Amino acid sequence: MDFKPIRKAASMSPAILGMNKQGAYVTIPGYLLTKAEIAQDARVEILFGEAGRKKCIRVQASDQGPFKLSKRGTTGLLQAAELSPKVATEEKYDLTVDGSDRGQVTFVLPDKWDIARKDLIAA
Repeated sequence: MDFKPIRKAASMSPAILGMNKQGAYVTIPGYLLTKAEIAQDARVEILFGEAGRKKCIRVQASDQGPFKLSKRGTTGLLQAAELSPKVATEEKYDLTVDGSDRGQVTFVLPDKWDIARKDLIAA
């Protein structure tokens, strides 16, 4: 029989997408950053993908990335006004992880979340 440790539930909190005065933000839990081998204060790129009704963002480590994670306790905070929705919301959403690989994590955006500045998405 193969035994594996059980993690504390608090250490497995979801990534959160929300809004504050600076615009949209994503909090990424430390265990996801560790799994993806991304430092809590890393420079990153944000990539956008869409297939039918499914919209995703990928946070990808990049030395030249225009965004920077900020270390907040055991999480990384990504402040990105560019992800702000067309309709401002005070709700916070748990993000579903669509996949993670070395140096990147992909999240599914909530159905109600439609990025306002689609002109900022490279062609």
